[in-house]
Amino acid sequence: MIRRVAIGVMGAAILCAASAYADEADCISARYSAAGKYAGCEAKVAAKGFAFDDLFLKCRQKYAGEWTKLARKYPGTSCEGARFVDNGDETITDNLTQLVWEKKTTAVGSGVNASDRHDVDNLYTWSSTLGSASADGATFTDFLDDLNSTGFAGQHDWRLPTIFELQSIVATDALPCGNAPCVADPLFLPTASTWYWSSSTDQSLSNWARNVNFASGRTDGFSKRSSPAVRAVRAGH
Repeated sequence: MIRRVAIGVMGAAILCAASAYADEADCISARYSAAGKYAGCEAKVAAKGFAFDDLFLKCRQKYAGEWTKLARKYPGTSCEGARFVDNGDETITDNLTQLVWEKKTTAVGSGVNASDRHDVDNLYTWSSTLGSASADGATFTDFLDDLNSTGFAGQHDWRLPTIFELQSIVATDALPCGNAPCVADPLFLPTASTWYWSSSTDQSLSNWARNVNFASGRTDGFSKRSSPAVRAVRAGH
């Protein structure tokens, strides 16, 4: 009798674990599906031209809404809980996109500090030469090189976000956003209410790259010799 009970308990535990594993697998699959739909939505708008910021906003709004749906559908999995999490090592994880973002330091407007690559007031070029399309500006040779060579947050694969990735951390309330800086969560403060580089080259001009303005949530292209702000990102899980 005792043996039967033990076997029954063991069987129930195995079934429970199997069910939890299946739920987590479904959660992960649903996240990938949502990311694919977001990328498709953004690419469809971009194909029309980057002047359609109102349509990009709709893509972001729909994608951000997926987190609430996933939490409801897959309770007890990694799809439940806060979307944005402070990792305690000057980085933020977005549990929807599975991207890990660099946090900035100091107060906005407190002054540039070139020795602190996380200083929110620092500005960097994309290319070192006017008219060039090369990724050889201070963004790459100083900012990212320092993060990766020193192993910031224990990692060596920090990079610039694509324009679509950068837009995923922009506020989704309106265009322009209601309160600048236009961040999706207060964890991204401090953020300067200015332009931030993406890794995406402009569709029309190879020596220009796309930017997001965190004062409004809008996008635009700048010469790669310009000096916007930067925020690094890397793939998480």
